[in-house]
Amino acid sequence: MKPALFIILICAFASCKMSKDTPKNVQPQTEKNNAELIEIYRNDQADRQVDNIDWNVISKRDRLREARIYQL
Repeated sequence: MKPALFIILICAFASCKMSKDTPKNVQPQTEKNNAELIEIYRNDQADRQVDNIDWNVISKRDRLREARIYQL
């Protein structure tokens, strides 16, 4: 896995964690983006939990996920 993607995913996941101090008026677009980042992270991890990993397929999915993260 590309180290940059891993770092981005960890940062994205960590930033999605909401605390009690978070304002109640969070913009809906931000909530949608955070939910999408969490889904991207979960899909990324699920790709790596199978017994027979096809790295060609995973690499393609990683590039797509990375592109989407930059869009957000």
